[in-house]
Amino acid sequence: MNRKSTLMGLVVGVFLFSLLPGAHGQTKTDTDEVLFMGSAVKVNVLIILDNSNSMDEDFLGNAVGSWNPDSKAAAGKRVLNNLVNTYASTMRMGLMTYKLPSVEQRYIGNASYFVSYDPRSYCPTPVDACVAYCRTGAEDARIACQDACSPNNSQFNATFIDDSISGLGFGSTVRNKYCALAYPKTNRMINPADPSNYIYYRQALPFYSPTDEGTHFDVSPTYSADDNFPDTYTLYRVKTGSSDGMPGSESTNAGYSAFWQSASYLPTDSDIALGYREFGRRIAITPVGRGWYAEPSLYTNTSPGGYLQVAVEDDNQSHRNALLAKLQTFENDPTGYMSCTNQANPNRCSYILNAGLTPTAGTLQAVISYFQGGYQQEGRTLPTPIQASAADC
Repeated sequence: MNRKSTLMGLVVGVFLFSLLPGAHGQTKTDTDEVLFMGSAVKVNVLIILDNSNSMDEDFLGNAVGSWNPDSKAAAGKRVLNNLVNTYASTMRMGLMTYKLPSVEQRYIGNASYFVSYDPRSYCPTPVDACVAYCRTGAEDARIACQDACSPNNSQFNATFIDDSISGLGFGSTVRNKYCALAYPKTNRMINPADPSNYIYYRQALPFYSPTDEGTHFDVSPTYSADDNFPDTYTLYRVKTGSSDGMPGSESTNAGYSAFWQSASYLPTDSDIALGYREFGRRIAITPVGRGWYAEPSLYTNTSPGGYLQVAVEDDNQSHRNALLAKLQTFENDPTGYMSCTNQANPNRCSYILNAGLTPTAGTLQAVISYFQGGYQQEGRTLPTPIQASAADC
């Protein structure tokens, strides 16, 4: 979602790329494996670490910040720190990340899409029949969905379908898509503006803003469920109660108060990749903390490739220290994580920071070029890390 801010959430994870010395296109057999393991030649292992903004998320997609112990970033770095300490002496290890453009510091919010405040929408244990009912209205699917959800939420009502979806025709492509993305609500969080009630949602993703926007509750009086953007939202600081009504439609104003401003949201390529071209009639955004951000327009129709953080080399204390420094987790230390001063070229930071999109294709091509001896970085060609030929093995 993009205003002057952005929601992103496309997940790739941590990759390991290894090239056995002397392979040279030959077919590896079980005998080759035994000979290799028994030889004095060490395997070349290049770790590719995802350093896109998706690493600001936890494993459910919620924005938590890369310095949070529950983030993908911290979890991945913990694993890699253990890998380095355990295997660096038996492998020639290196580290590559995605190549970042210039970055800036932003504030992260956790943005819940297709929000409901009504407990009838919530089912933490849905079955496939729930989506089938949303898509078709079939009675047998409704019964199966109701039976699966009721034991964990006695207030659940399968017929209570988000009004961001219910206006779409049964069987239509758009309805089919958003039924899978937003029905039923499988997650909930305590409403910070009304702790006696919940915010119900199915997906939450990071929202990046130049300023700390705090908590706000967004509702679109003119929302059009047409899978087309933008929709205009009215932003409030307070939302209380369990009504999904619109402001001004009830004597209580549906629980909305403290108007803040209006805004329109546009999806990023990550949103579109997940299927979101709109975000529902209701959105709730809660603050998380600070993070790094790279403008997606800099990546338009490009895959800039990888950045070699630490070359593949034989193990020594200096080389191992270089790997571990780049993999510093900064758990529960947002100040440390935000301490990089080289925002023009964050690839040169003393540690890996997360920003921008996911240039997988270009990065994998950079890996191939590196092992083949044609990898260029910052104006110079780096030598291939391969130190042995087939004869050496």
